Amino acid sequence: MEGLFVDRDYVMNPEFDEVLFSGTDLRVGMVVLIEDALMREGSFDRSSYSEARRREANRWCTVERIEVRPRPEHGSALVKFLAAYADGTKCLRSYDASYGWLVKKDSVAPSTFGGA
Repeated sequence: MEGLFVDRDYVMNPEFDEVLFSGTDLRVGMVVLIEDALMREGSFDRSSYSEARRREANRWCTVERIEVRPRPEHGSALVKFLAAYADGTKCLRSYDASYGWLVKKDSVAPSTFGGA
């Protein structure tokens, strides 16, 4: 798993990354990064909130546990998962299911994305 931060404008590398259309497609063991660059932090703000957000959203993490909670009143589900980072830290992350995710291809079975 990659432990380095990515910048806000990181774009998937098609050789190594794939895009998940929805958070409901996340699975335990996947190494992921939120796809929406607006959800990642830029490097211009050094506030403590910005730094905490960068440590969470601008690093690849492994999904260790996942829960999808239907929210009929919102028209979409809430996806909550336990994220494990290369440095050993973990945190709970929650997002609307409508957000897409980048996933490292080598963290899933080839058939997940239509491969052999």
